[in-house]
Amino acid sequence: MLKEEKAQVRKLIKEYFKSPEGKALIKNTEEQQNSKEYCRVFLNKIPQYGKAKTVFAYHPINEEFPTLGLLKQAAEDKKTIALPLVLDKDLVFKKMEFKDGKIEPVQSGAFGIMEPSKEALTLFPQNQEEKKTCPLELPLLILVPGRAFSKKGERMGRGGGFYDRFFEKLFKSVKKEDVCLAGLCFSGQILDSIPMGEFDYPVDLVVTESGILTKSKR
Repeated sequence: MLKEEKAQVRKLIKEYFKSPEGKALIKNTEEQQNSKEYCRVFLNKIPQYGKAKTVFAYHPINEEFPTLGLLKQAAEDKKTIALPLVLDKDLVFKKMEFKDGKIEPVQSGAFGIMEPSKEALTLFPQNQEEKKTCPLELPLLILVPGRAFSKKGERMGRGGGFYDRFFEKLFKSVKKEDVCLAGLCFSGQILDSIPMGEFDYPVDLVVTESGILTKSKR
């Protein structure tokens, strides 16, 4: 039943992005991230951003809220920034830099997503075999992608469970009060409720192109 309910939600979101409204919103938001002022204001709407020393995010694919302008601003604000690398069924966050306006080092990886190089420093090592590591400075802000979110902070991904597995491992080592999970999405991806499984993690707050929509009680 849960699988079918999630499939219906993903179908609904897919139809939204086919609409003129959805297409226009994606284009407009991508253009806005070319503005340093927009990115600065957007990030400072997240209460935990100012104190965060590290920002984990994602390299956006089609129909995901853009992040590269936000990451560039975070780097200029002297935050350590990182993107995820898919290794088997895990996400490993690697330290990134901006050079000549471009985020580096990235390459095409799993599912055609731009990912960090395996040689980049790992900020949260998940096994002792990882030798190229860098200390994870807290507090940590994670900009979380999602196919849909609810007004209560419930989240639905694309079905792979990568983020939920990462959160489970992260919170075994890091206190929840030292981490903020901020879901990023377009306003058309917000629903009244999202079907959630036992191992699905909600986010602390959801941010759309219009600002903070809601806060949850994770």
